[in-house]
Amino acid sequence: MNAVKYGDPKTPLTVELTASETEITLSVHNEGKPIPTHHHSKLFTPFERVSAKDEQKPL
Repeated sequence: MNAVKYGDPKTPLTVELTASETEITLSVHNEGKPIPTHHHSKLFTPFERVSAKDEQKPL
């Protein structure tokens, strides 16, 4: 749902499901702003939110 909510409007949303003998992978790709690398460790933490302040670049 976040891919739809935070993606750029009117751009594609791609969902891909692949399987091997040992795993299944679900990939979702949108054309929104990427998640900064320093937030990747929090991606699967329940109820974690990133402050908009964290995303602003200094002038």
